[in-house]
Amino acid sequence: MSDKFVPYHLCDINNPPAHLDGNQKLNWIRAAKKAKKNYQYQQQHPALDIPTSFYEIIYVNKYTTTETMQKLINHVRNCNEFTFDTEDEKSTKQLALIQIQTIPQ
Repeated sequence: MSDKFVPYHLCDINNPPAHLDGNQKLNWIRAAKKAKKNYQYQQQHPALDIPTSFYEIIYVNKYTTTETMQKLINHVRNCNEFTFDTEDEKSTKQLALIQIQTIPQ
């Protein structure tokens, strides 16, 4: 990292780097404003910390038992809200992960 690097939230928004052209300056100013606002939010609001006793991580793969799968099915039947997040392997475009978060009733 360069010694000249200054985090956006510490930059003077009205003084973008001189080497930037018009569009680049606008993008830099927009990014600096957003970073400054995010930094202010971080200072005002503590990070959400959920105790591990409130959730359970279960990895499902070809070795997952029928008993575990039945437990998951029963859990999902008692949920009314879900979030799904998928990740894929960029080089092969193969699905690598499906993350499901549930909120029981």
